[in-house]
Amino acid sequence: MRKTLCFLLFPFLLSAQPRIAEKGVLFTYGKKVNGVSIVGDFNGWTRGAAPLRRNADNTFSVLLDIHPGVHQYKFYADSNLVLDEDNPAKVPNYDNSGFNSVFTLTDSNTIVLAGYLPRGESAMNDVYPNSGGTLYLNIIWHQHQPLYLDPGTDQLQGPWVRTHATKDYYDMASILERYPNIHYNVNLTSSLLFQLKKYYVDRLAPFVDLKKDRVNAKKFLAAWEGKTDPWIDIALKPTKSLKEKDLNYLLHDTWNAFGISEVQIARFPEYDALRKGNAKNQKFSEQELRTIKFYFYIAHFNPEFLEKRIWLADGTTVDVTDLITKYSDGTYHLTKEVTEDDCNRIIAETYKICANIIPIHKKLMYNHLSHYGQIEVATTPFFHPILPLIYDSDLARICQPNDPMPERFHYPQDANAQVAMAVAFYTQTFGQAPLGMWPGEGSVAHEVIPIFAANGIQWIATDEKILLRSKLEGREKYYPYGVYTDAKQKEAVAAIFRDTELSDKIGFTYQTYLGEDAADDFVKSVLRYAPAAAIVDRIRLLENRIAC
Repeated sequence: MRKTLCFLLFPFLLSAQPRIAEKGVLFTYGKKVNGVSIVGDFNGWTRGAAPLRRNADNTFSVLLDIHPGVHQYKFYADSNLVLDEDNPAKVPNYDNSGFNSVFTLTDSNTIVLAGYLPRGESAMNDVYPNSGGTLYLNIIWHQHQPLYLDPGTDQLQGPWVRTHATKDYYDMASILERYPNIHYNVNLTSSLLFQLKKYYVDRLAPFVDLKKDRVNAKKFLAAWEGKTDPWIDIALKPTKSLKEKDLNYLLHDTWNAFGISEVQIARFPEYDALRKGNAKNQKFSEQELRTIKFYFYIAHFNPEFLEKRIWLADGTTVDVTDLITKYSDGTYHLTKEVTEDDCNRIIAETYKICANIIPIHKKLMYNHLSHYGQIEVATTPFFHPILPLIYDSDLARICQPNDPMPERFHYPQDANAQVAMAVAFYTQTFGQAPLGMWPGEGSVAHEVIPIFAANGIQWIATDEKILLRSKLEGREKYYPYGVYTDAKQKEAVAAIFRDTELSDKIGFTYQTYLGEDAADDFVKSVLRYAPAAAIVDRIRLLENRIAC
């Protein structure tokens, strides 16, 4: 049976809101407060972007122009985020720490007090409105992992570089080979690549037999036990020899073998049953522990790796179809009882995928001189710092003037070193220098722009909320802007701004959607920016006049 997330509808509540008004969606707040605004995915959750106006009866209201779709929101009342008490529909928020109010604005301009309602198996219309103009969509995948290294033990404390490598990083690049006319940007942070190469590829490589797809566990553990991530060691050790520390990593650590999303684990019913047993403090048998440590790897493999043989960029293959099979309901099941040899083999398969992350990106990499390739690879300052705060912590006073500040930290040379180290590492890894950079957490300030320029960076990316607070009235987020590095305005770094709502949908919202529904919503969300043919004609006429 297909699992779906259900929501209740509330058509019987005549006083419920939000409501359709003549020129938009009307929100009202009735409690006694000094001031209130509304924040949601329709305004990037920006506090102060949509203040409510006080009415004669001391209620507050605001009329917003909102596009069709599912929308989450809250009120920001007297510096407190609160649910809309007049809207009974709510959903878990993006980090599952609470709830957000939610409603759906339909294409027919009606409001349904509910979140995402799966279409199930119903037919979907792939014909979308055509505005007549051309829309250029720039996709930047931000592949970020912080540094999980404990320098005292020389061991990574989190497995997420590895799990995302097998689930996301390889396939998201290799899939482009099927679509040669598609191009995108991907940001591979230095901290991600450093961990991937040093702790998974370089340390495992001498011990992996690619012909047998096995790891010499005895020699590897003698050389590197305790110096990759703990779950590598656990998979290679006999299950019966696991110590209490190993079992804590496997079952109870913050990042244990069951640290996996509900959507993801639902595809593996046997794994999900073991997770539920762990939640009840079930005492597992040796065979169950062996199955758990195996599943912690296989459940983080991209589905394509589970369904057929995949040829990797270096000519090796991954094929685990003898170990796992897909049922007609879309779930995956073991074909046999898991052995220690299977656990050893899955490490070898993991190694091969990790070892091909950089090669697949190099294979498809765009060269701005030859104009050949499909992927432009950007990077991030080396250790993913908040660069403006390294440059000068007092820069925080610009956007947080009322917050207490620490003693001033002012080391521009360190900020420069972070960018220079990233450029050097990138150049060594890919054989060419980067042109683009995504600053850590999108953190930028005018003062650090010359650092990017001095290190050959031509463009940077950040969030639309930065543009909103940059005192540039009427500036649209979908244009790049030149940020000058000197008073003479001779040199500039291009700044581009992501659409927060679309980004959050991909990163958070769509994880609960059926694939077809998510794709349909994304296409509709993108197409609302498409220019009308008349506007395109006027732009071309202006360009021709300038050329003449």
